[in-house]
Amino acid sequence: MPDKITITRYAYTKMHLYAKLIKSITESPLECYGYLTAERDKDDGIATDAIIPVQQYVTTSSCTVNPDSELRTIEQIRSDNRKIIGWWHSHGDHPTFHSTTDVENFSRLSSMLYSHNQLTVETERVQWKETEHKAEWINNDSRTLRIRDPQNLDRVIEIEIEETRINQPNVKNITSKRKIKKGFAYSVVVNSLDEEPYGEIKQESSEDTIVEPKIVIVDDDRRVRTKEIREICNDIRGKIKSDIASSNPPPERLEEILNEIDTNHHQISASSKNRTTKLEQRIKYKDLNYTKAIRKFYISETKSIARIAKILSGDFYQDNKRTYFWKDRITEVRKVMKDTKYSVADVDMLSRIIKRNRYASRRYRTQIEDIFLKLKCQT
Repeated sequence: MPDKITITRYAYTKMHLYAKLIKSITESPLECYGYLTAERDKDDGIATDAIIPVQQYVTTSSCTVNPDSELRTIEQIRSDNRKIIGWWHSHGDHPTFHSTTDVENFSRLSSMLYSHNQLTVETERVQWKETEHKAEWINNDSRTLRIRDPQNLDRVIEIEIEETRINQPNVKNITSKRKIKKGFAYSVVVNSLDEEPYGEIKQESSEDTIVEPKIVIVDDDRRVRTKEIREICNDIRGKIKSDIASSNPPPERLEEILNEIDTNHHQISASSKNRTTKLEQRIKYKDLNYTKAIRKFYISETKSIARIAKILSGDFYQDNKRTYFWKDRITEVRKVMKDTKYSVADVDMLSRIIKRNRYASRRYRTQIEDIFLKLKCQT
């Protein structure tokens, strides 16, 4: 099964054009919703186009699609000899991630796609100690198998195969190679700020979701031209409804937007080749001083302070979902602070770091000052 999201430059550009043009047309960072499509007879897992449904109602924090509209759009895609292989949407000016609603929507959509959107994969029977278990290649180009730990079904074990050598001492034998078809679906979240897209992959007959897979942008022979940008503007006016009046962005702004997306595409391609730490991938803010400072403090010897640094950077989970909202971070920090002793130096350093984040310092000043007052009382 795919362990990365592969999308053509053309489809990547269109997703971002919808996200940025709706902001230019309405002068408001509205959300929007659409599908990733591919040719019906292709099974390479490459998304080659991004479209929007016939009709949707949007705000700065939500988008609603009428079921009839969704059905008409799906029928149109099929009549064009294409298929849906994923879902994309914009978060306006908000960070790129999956909200609780996004998780529910992706589960619903992926279950609809599995029977129409399949890849051929190879499975094996792995003899683990004295019993056999079904395993699956992580992808068709890999020599790595994935099985569930027989002693702990919540744990997944990866078995690397190098010629005749197996890296798991508990594995006795691997037999019965056969090909089967399994469904999959992509989800990609973009925004109007040119931040790195967020992605997830769901697979048929698997409870596991691949979170933040590598997003690979491939070139094809299609390019978005100025004429098509105008068509996308008309698409937005005709298919996307909101309570905000629309306007006509000047022609030069359309070219600027296309150049911004093209520049961002090259930056994302470069970053995918030079991945650094998970922390650097996840921090979504552009305050460089804050990013450098929080990264340094992230590996503090004081475990609770290191935990607080992770939370403040957005690197923490609630109900198995990563959370970026500051109000949730502050609530989580208060939990960590409970009944813990800190040094004066730790508190002073953390105080200086968090004040470097302009957004947090401005919007949540009172709550942050309250946190540091309590921290100082615990030194």
